[in-house]
Amino acid sequence: MSLPATTIEIGGKEIEVITLEDKGTKVHSFEVLFLEKATQQNIATYSVNHPRFKEKGFVYDITSFFDSVVADFKRIGA
Repeated sequence: MSLPATTIEIGGKEIEVITLEDKGTKVHSFEVLFLEKATQQNIATYSVNHPRFKEKGFVYDITSFFDSVVADFKRIGA
């Protein structure tokens, strides 16, 4: 599965948006990071985790979560 990523512009700044997957021993989570492109400084993080992510064969489509947090970040940053 390819994790979503994009670049957006808010307030004249380019923001890289990337998704990370953590398959930890206790929690399996996805994080969407918002990085200021020029400085690579993390300016926001959204995460989602659920015990079901660890079930064998369970697939979570991160795309809808990614789209909603990008829209939320744009709304807050506007």
